[in-house]
Amino acid sequence: MDDRSRLIDLYESCLQQDAHIRAVIETLLSQILGDRYMLARLNEKGKYIKDVNATQKIQGSQFDKIIRGIVEAKLFGFTLLEIMSELHPKTGKLAEVNIIERRNVLPDQKVVLKRQGIWLPHWNLRNEIYSRNYILINTGDIGLFSATTPLILAKKFTLANYVNFSHTYGQPIIHGKTVSESNNDRKRLANDISNAAQNKVIVTGIDDEIDIKAFTMSNSEKIYTSLIELVNSEVSNMILGSESMAGGMQSYVGSTKAHQDIFRERIEDYRRYIENVINEEIAPRLVETGYINSGQEFKYSKRIEMNNEDRIKLHGLITVKYEVKAVEI
Repeated sequence: MDDRSRLIDLYESCLQQDAHIRAVIETLLSQILGDRYMLARLNEKGKYIKDVNATQKIQGSQFDKIIRGIVEAKLFGFTLLEIMSELHPKTGKLAEVNIIERRNVLPDQKVVLKRQGIWLPHWNLRNEIYSRNYILINTGDIGLFSATTPLILAKKFTLANYVNFSHTYGQPIIHGKTVSESNNDRKRLANDISNAAQNKVIVTGIDDEIDIKAFTMSNSEKIYTSLIELVNSEVSNMILGSESMAGGMQSYVGSTKAHQDIFRERIEDYRRYIENVINEEIAPRLVETGYINSGQEFKYSKRIEMNNEDRIKLHGLITVKYEVKAVEI
């Protein structure tokens, strides 16, 4: 039985408990969702013409769930989508889309279990009854998280050890010195020093000395911090193709542009995958239910997404040489 429930437990625990990978996934989704896609028809010149009315049908929270599920299929290895045929009475868009609990899905056998780990009862997705509303997206492997999960688990233990290290060596050592040879005087000074942390006041003898031994950066601390930075870098590179685009490092201008190119290529790869899955698996079901018309294809816009600095330069170039209305800008 192709039971991946324990593996999904590991994947989701890392996703829920590690802030860096959550931020990386949100960065990825920010480049995938939104008004970047459309439904279009291919004209006689080989160009895609956007269908505005049809595109409005796929601009909504439920269709975003479909795209999110497709992206997660690359991360987890598979996703089972449930697309209900009912439409929202007010918006006319899809009313309900669900991502079926992965622990109950056996992707290679195309079976859904009622209770994870127990074969009966179950539902066979090959049955025609389920073919219209249930779509299994299986990448054929165990997902990108198979590479990031061991790293995040190692980071989790490293961070725990780093906390213990900081508790032991992070606080400065207060050193007291007295000329008295009496053990009682030495104990009294030690107690006064320890109480001074709360009382903020300490009274010493004329010849007593107190100084603070500040803790400096050591090779031991660098071991922990470098391991954590290495894991964050590898996770960013695995999912986004560049650690720079995940906010992990600051680099010079030429290096930043190289990272941007790698990042855009990786995003293009995700978008091509989404286009293929929707056009091959999702769209035929939506055509069958009458939600969209036949001949329409899901496409991402090929526009180049610029940062604010590049936009300002473009606007400056256009307005200097041409008369452009403010509304059109």
